[in-house]
Amino acid sequence: MKYWIVAICMLTISLSGLTQSFDLLDRQDAIQADIGETLRIPLKIRNNSEKAQFYIIRKLPSDLPTSPKGYFCFDNKCLESGISEFSKRVEPGETLQKLVYVVEGSLLTSQSAVRFQVFPRLNPQDIQDYSVAITVNEKLGNQCYFNQKTLRFMMFTPILFRITPLLIISFIMKT
Repeated sequence: MKYWIVAICMLTISLSGLTQSFDLLDRQDAIQADIGETLRIPLKIRNNSEKAQFYIIRKLPSDLPTSPKGYFCFDNKCLESGISEFSKRVEPGETLQKLVYVVEGSLLTSQSAVRFQVFPRLNPQDIQDYSVAITVNEKLGNQCYFNQKTLRFMMFTPILFRITPLLIISFIMKT
């Protein structure tokens, strides 16, 4: 009987060490966008531990096309696109909610993925990988990419031929 109690206690202690100290909430495995649309990937982290922790969010090398830039934004303050790590202190039971990774709109149709690793600074073994598949679709018909009072850039794809889109630059004349 003693051995069973000791075995159950040891099992409980060992399993409690396997639980993660944080959760990634509202994960999106795939995002679809149209050409030119800016994407915002939310990164929500809940601290399940009993003490405050610094969490590191690392963007891993991905297969994004070179044209769209990607960068971290926290509370509408954005970092430069070359920064691939973000760190933030999260109190026990608190959820980090205002962090997003922004991918600027692409002018080409594509399929790619953005990958992240999230882990506590003092416990890098407690790591979670997070990958988001991004599909950029082509809009049919006229697409306006730039529009000001005197100049407009539009892309036009003839529906009958489905050939390479034509760039139309129109000058708006005031009369």
